[in-house]
Amino acid sequence: MSKHSKPGGGKQHPGDGNDGTHDQKRSVSGNVHVRGEILVEPTPKEALAREATESKHDAHERKKLWWEKATFYVVTVYALLTAVISWQSVRSANAAKSAADTAKDALHVSERAYISIGIPHLDVEKKTMYVPLVNSGHIPSGPVTAIIHEITLEADPSIPKGENGPVEWEWESFHQNRLDSGVPLPLHAVFPRLYEPSLDTGEQVLMVIGSIEYNDGFADTPKISVPFCFKTLYFTAQKELIIDPCNADELIGKVKALDGYPQNEGKLQTKH
Repeated sequence: MSKHSKPGGGKQHPGDGNDGTHDQKRSVSGNVHVRGEILVEPTPKEALAREATESKHDAHERKKLWWEKATFYVVTVYALLTAVISWQSVRSANAAKSAADTAKDALHVSERAYISIGIPHLDVEKKTMYVPLVNSGHIPSGPVTAIIHEITLEADPSIPKGENGPVEWEWESFHQNRLDSGVPLPLHAVFPRLYEPSLDTGEQVLMVIGSIEYNDGFADTPKISVPFCFKTLYFTAQKELIIDPCNADELIGKVKALDGYPQNEGKLQTKH
């Protein structure tokens, strides 16, 4: 006769061993460290005190930040004002210097010595041509140096078209410490070979060519050079002898090569 279990009689409980498992026992050896935090809620009084402290700290920080910004603004504005004032000072100084320079330049231009070449004059009897230097400025000039070359040209059959060639030449220098305003200084060139009948037919031509160099009367200004060139020209129809300008820049090199400038000063040379 078989035995039946009662309903519910076979109910198994954890750990009773009836499910094939056994209670497990765990053992821990060694040091065990337990860490954690304990949170303590502040009392209402403490919370109010903390809030008041934090609020005071925030107000202090805001005030500190405001002062930092204000200080930066003031320093920036001061720096800008200083820069503007400095720029204005430099600009004013430059303007004053420019005005002074302009006034100085204007005085120089209006008052300086201006030396030019006047109208030449030929004295046939003395066989001399006079070339006047004229100072049209308001003050006396500084030192003046003049170089003058004189050449006599005559008809030369060996030259094509019967043009005139040099037959006599010489060069001289003149020096003057100053040239007063309105007082002409005549340079003179002597032509020993001058023959009036030949001049009146154009068979003989007299030429002076050279330059003047002078100081305009103001200290530390560069010297000024003025070239000049004149020659006689006879008009057959009018039967008139005139002194006509010529091109100094074009002829001066040939003339210097002819008379040996800067050697041979005052040495009259002739064609053989």
